[in-house]
Amino acid sequence: MNKIKLILCLLLSMSLIPLGSFGVFASSDSAAVLEGSTYNTELEFLSYLGITDGIDTTDYYRTITRAEFVSMVVKMLNISHTSESDGRFTDVKENNPHISAIYTAYNFGLLKGTSDTTFSPDMPITYAAAVKILVSALGYEEYAYLSGGYPTGYIKQADYVGILDGTIDHSVDASLSCGTVVTMISNSLTANLRKIVSVTDEYVQTAVADGENCLTQYFKLTHISGVVTTAGYHSMIDGYNEEESMFEIGDVALDCSLSNAEKYLGYDVDAWYDAKTKNVAAVRTKNTNNTLTINGSDVESFSNFKLTSVVDDYDNTKSYTIDKGYTFVLNGRVKPASKSDFCFESGTLTLIDNNGDRCYDVVVSNQKSYVVVRGINTTDKIVYDKNRNDIRLILKEENGYHFNLTKDGIPIDVAEISADDVLEVAQSADGFLADVRVCTGSVRGTITAIGQNEIYVNGEMYEPNEYFTKYCTPEIGQSGTFCFDPNGRITYISELYINSVQYAYFLDMAVSHNSLAAADVKIKVFTESGKIEIFSLCERLSFEGESVYNTNEDLSKALMNGTIPNYQLIRFGTDANGLVNMIDLSEDVDENADLVAKYAVTTSDNSLTRYVKAEEKRDTGVGEGNAYWRKAGSAFAPYFTVGSTVIMQVPKSIITSRINNTPIDGKFDESAFTITGTGSLPNYGWRYVDAYDYDDSMTPKIVVMYYGSAKPGEVVRVIPDENDPIHLVENVVDCINEDGEKTKRIYSYSNNGFRINDIAVEVLSELELNSLIPKVGEAVRLSFSGKYINGIARDVISDGKGGFTVQYGVDGVGDTPIDAHTYISGKVLSCVDSSIVVKTDNYPDSAIYPTPIDGLCSLRTTSDTVVAVLNTETGLVEHGVLSEISDIRSVGEEDASYVCIGLGAYEPEFIIIYK
Repeated sequence: MNKIKLILCLLLSMSLIPLGSFGVFASSDSAAVLEGSTYNTELEFLSYLGITDGIDTTDYYRTITRAEFVSMVVKMLNISHTSESDGRFTDVKENNPHISAIYTAYNFGLLKGTSDTTFSPDMPITYAAAVKILVSALGYEEYAYLSGGYPTGYIKQADYVGILDGTIDHSVDASLSCGTVVTMISNSLTANLRKIVSVTDEYVQTAVADGENCLTQYFKLTHISGVVTTAGYHSMIDGYNEEESMFEIGDVALDCSLSNAEKYLGYDVDAWYDAKTKNVAAVRTKNTNNTLTINGSDVESFSNFKLTSVVDDYDNTKSYTIDKGYTFVLNGRVKPASKSDFCFESGTLTLIDNNGDRCYDVVVSNQKSYVVVRGINTTDKIVYDKNRNDIRLILKEENGYHFNLTKDGIPIDVAEISADDVLEVAQSADGFLADVRVCTGSVRGTITAIGQNEIYVNGEMYEPNEYFTKYCTPEIGQSGTFCFDPNGRITYISELYINSVQYAYFLDMAVSHNSLAAADVKIKVFTESGKIEIFSLCERLSFEGESVYNTNEDLSKALMNGTIPNYQLIRFGTDANGLVNMIDLSEDVDENADLVAKYAVTTSDNSLTRYVKAEEKRDTGVGEGNAYWRKAGSAFAPYFTVGSTVIMQVPKSIITSRINNTPIDGKFDESAFTITGTGSLPNYGWRYVDAYDYDDSMTPKIVVMYYGSAKPGEVVRVIPDENDPIHLVENVVDCINEDGEKTKRIYSYSNNGFRINDIAVEVLSELELNSLIPKVGEAVRLSFSGKYINGIARDVISDGKGGFTVQYGVDGVGDTPIDAHTYISGKVLSCVDSSIVVKTDNYPDSAIYPTPIDGLCSLRTTSDTVVAVLNTETGLVEHGVLSEISDIRSVGEEDASYVCIGLGAYEPEFIIIYK
């Protein structure tokens, strides 16, 4: 035999061999397969590589056919040169999904049919046939022959190579289940290949190639092994905040496109990646990992690295040892853990021992909280909670934020969330990661009984969750819509009238006529859920308590001034078809009523009563408005505090036209109407507000806050208010806005998180002329007309060489330390708990106030203090925390952190850490 033919024959013999009928190998009498605990891991491993594509793997026990097995083995060998049918096998029809794999294997010499003209594609693959195919494909056929031949020798070699790891014995003619086939092929992918090392005319010499397998040889992948420190957007690395999905093992960082990669975090794994693209292709956890998942509510204690948990209904407990150097990951990000982090109402703890020492090295906490939607700021993609006014759930995929949002299991956009929806949220401590499920389950009824840990609605028992327990006060006889979380627990009671009647800001009206039907009258409104929606009116509806036609003149005059809307807050109701059947305008509270009657709770009869009027402004000389906002007390002093209050921001020009008794002469940019939360408001400052529908604690149901904006095409440059939020500029670039006009785009970080805003083209040249276009790393205040910037105050100006100057006394920056807005800067002497002491080099020195001794300024920080980190070399901005500050007492003056702090009446509002 010449050398070329010898090599070809050898290659074929080392590949798939004919699929035929074989004898019986003495083994287990049963062909049933017990489900392996690693099946899902192995199945996912094959899925990453495309090996199970086109194969139904949902049933572990389903018999695999010959055609399916051939298809999987061809993919295991990653054969790319596929063949078309030549009609040889008459029982392989053209519509057979595995026809190409069958003929590819045949033309490569990997198999034969059950006869010259048949293949029997739908017959089950047998144990003996599958073993011989895989042993031969990996190059061990000659050793199988020397070990006893077929079938005994092949089974011995398969066991030796590791192909049979995790499977049970079968009779040689037994049909193989999906579970067994998946395990055998998974093992074959990582088994060492036996390769040709020399060829002569007399013989061919082979040897085991340690570390070379199907993945390295046929898929050209590189192997890496170790503990996963970053998976997807989840990470065990402190301060991690990458824009792209990553996979890190040790010091090797790879790109990651694997779905659900996060589940590998903390596990010891084998992984394979493309060395050219640095993209991880497949992952398999090692059998040495030990893991345990327990409910947070079952944890009794955590002390001295011992976690004790209830294990049964009889309150029996068991303790687990946590490694002294353990890593704690909360909803995808690492954090220092306290004892309370181990015990919580909703969610699970997954304990991972990744080194086999029986101590758990990683604790992955998947804690759930609940949000009942009060409103949505669709521009910034922020969801506000009904009862926790400062809770802001940011759901966007930009500037480091990542979220997974589903509704009834289907991915949705933030705009599809509605008021009163219940959200189950798993959010990281830094706020950048959020896994959110929107729950729409509910039942309408009446509370018939209340137990110790249950509530009966219409006689049916329901369990309340912790949100309900904290924020709702159930009473027997109370009727409403009872909203559920994903586990069927009652989360919130939505009162019946709220379902059909809601607050909205009127934006426009349209009337169209059809000779065959009544007029179609529509209104456009900005709803309390943060959406702009259009509703048709019923032919007859209740307007201010009277039944009128939708074309009623009084109705149209109340809502429109010709073609210009009479912008105002309304309440409207809808019928079962979604048509508006009721509109109420606001009315001022009866000033002559006695106190009890004046402040009676009136929301239940659908009234819309205004208690605080923005027209009654106070010009204090330091700012205009009628109410003074103070964040510390959540109060618009002196009128009311804010609870589960909806806060609408609308253009300031609307109220100034009322105050000056001048008509509005044009329509406003609809993007100027937004929902906000108190957490987004700068501390202190006068505001124009209307407050409607007090409850019995004199907390309004809704507040309309008039805040600077203008009409489209009439944008003029303004000087930002001293109480506008501070923005730390990350970048300024030339751009084309969505209207196709050339302008500049500012990337910044503020108390709302990362923002991207374009400068209004109408003011661009004036801002440039006055040198108001900021530079990277500068602290500025921005004002807006709709979604566009119409004013910039450069508070902290960079010299481009690493230094900067505070613009004391310019555009609202105060020159005394207790002004509504000013700055200090310098090295940090001490930063502990809620106190920070700065050795200042910039200080608003005033003859009225004393100069700091030794330049030291002591300040109290709060949970409202915004912290950002500026990389002075790259200009990149990151969300920061106070713990990132290094002070002089700890590291010395040279290595201490340099900070610039924006103050509001001597309270830190924004801290910039320079690195």
